[in-house]
Formats: sequence, C-alpha cells, structure tokens
Amino acid sequence: EVCASDLIDARWQSNDQKWTLGAHGSYTDIDAESRLLGRPRIKAGATATYAPNDHWQFDLNYLWTGYRFEASRYSGDVVNETMPEYDRLDARVKYRINPQLAVSLSIENVTDKHYMDDIGFPAVGTTGFVGIDFDF
Repeated sequence: EVCASDLIDARWQSNDQKWTLGAHGSYTDIDAESRLLGRPRIKAGATATYAPNDHWQFDLNYLWTGYRFEASRYSGDVVNETMPEYDRLDARVKYRINPQLAVSLSIENVTDKHYMDDIGFPAVGTTGFVGIDFDF
C-alpha cells in the first residue's frame, strides 16, 4: 500500500492585525485494493477575517471538496457512486461584549448550494446559528 498525502496551510496577517487571510489544501493519493469511502482526493479552501476593533469580528470561509467515492447500504441495496465535487461559503459575525462573553451569528452555505454529504443525504441548505461564547 502506497499513500501520498500533502497538506498546505498558509496564513497572512496585516500589520495592524485587523485582517487575517488563510488558505489550505490537501491532496491524498492512496494505492489500496478498495477505495476509501468519503475521502476526496483534493480539498481546498480560503478564509478571511476582519476584526476592526476588540469587539467585532467578521469571518468568511470558502470550502471546495473534490469528488469522492461513496457506498450506501442503508436501503438494503449496495449502491456505489462517485459523489460530485462541491463548494460552500460560510459567514460569521461575532461581537465580544466583555473579555468573558461573546455572541455570534453564523450562516452556513450562504449561496444555498445543493450537494450531498452522503448518498441519499442532501446537505441542508442555507442555515443560521446563534452562538454564545463564555470564557472562564
């Protein structure tokens, strides 16, 4: 069995520390008798964070996932399928009330992309979340 895997992770921060940009990617090549399920050969993404002051933070996260092989046995029939590639954009705004408490609003899949995480299981469309962070 031969396995080759490369991971790239790069970050940049502005001198005033208000902007942070990042990029990541991975490539996996596995020589095995049977394919590994749910693992894309290539996956990549980018992030952008803007924090204009100590209270506000704005994040954008882009993710691209290459095709991957899946097998479904949930219906009683074995279904083998190559799942198509997809991309997704997520956004978040966070407000720090004080050093211990922050609230956030996140939106996943901002562009309402239609894709499947697994055979027969479509991903949820645009979804919103409210969060509370409490630091001890």
